[in-house]
Amino acid sequence: MPIRALCTICSDFFDHSRDVAAIHCGHTFHQQCLIQWSETAPSRTCPQDRIQVGKKTIINKLFFNLAQEEESVLDVEFLKNELESVEAQLSQKDREKWDNSTLSWIRPS
Repeated sequence: MPIRALCTICSDFFDHSRDVAAIHCGHTFHQQCLIQWSETAPSRTCPQDRIQVGKKTIINKLFFNLAQEEESVLDVEFLKNELESVEAQLSQKDREKWDNSTLSWIRPS
């Protein structure tokens, strides 16, 4: 059975589109999520167990050997994540369009 791992910072599954990083306590995250966490958190700790983390204890890029069937599962998850992202962007654009049309109707030129 394939391992379905996710980043506990952003709650997205790991896939081939983003690098994965690890901390010495063993927890793994998207590399970019971990970078943002370390830049914004009040103290440098693991997002899961709050163990102190130094920059030298972060493994910046992990590599996984995936079986062919696991790659297809990851592709499905990647596409689901992409679809959700595009739907959110579309929804935001629709809201902006609605707001702009409402404002132009309220305030005639």
